[in-house]
Amino acid sequence: MKNLAIALGLVLALARPAVATVIEVPVPELVGTHSCAHTNESWCSQNVAIHLPVIPAVIHSVSLRIEGTASFATFSCGTSGPPFVVPTTLVAYLHDPGVFQGDLWWALHSNAASGPIAYTQPFEVQQGTWAFLLDGTATLEFFLDATGSIDDCDLAGPRDSTTLTSATLLVDGDLPTPTARRSWGHLKAIYR
Repeated sequence: MKNLAIALGLVLALARPAVATVIEVPVPELVGTHSCAHTNESWCSQNVAIHLPVIPAVIHSVSLRIEGTASFATFSCGTSGPPFVVPTTLVAYLHDPGVFQGDLWWALHSNAASGPIAYTQPFEVQQGTWAFLLDGTATLEFFLDATGSIDDCDLAGPRDSTTLTSATLLVDGDLPTPTARRSWGHLKAIYR
């Protein structure tokens, strides 16, 4: 009876179809210094092809982890008041490569103060599911907004500067686990 219980336990353990884990996917293309406060252009942008190192069976969530520093730009709007500082906002979109009408997920984070930045921002769905990422590829669109909604204002001091020292996608999913093909006879032979 003891051997049967051990064999049944092994079969159940070996039959697990997937194991939950978090895959870290570095995005080195985003690492570097970005300065985006332009007179007529409020967004810096960059498209990055994402390739997962392993293909999950199921994806539960995806987050963007960012580390670095940020300094804000100062603007003046003529005679309407003193110069003011404008925080930066980082926005990322994930979607199927080459498809702009399909599933779209976004992560947005506004930096509250100049200085070190370190956060993990989960992607939220605008429409759709994570099914598009199950082939292991996606397009990441990254935007840095450094001027907010300022019209007819000019840069009145140093430009903004956001230096990213680390950018990583965290994919929380179930990875398929390899299972060895075993027969009942083979399992019984192990315990004889």
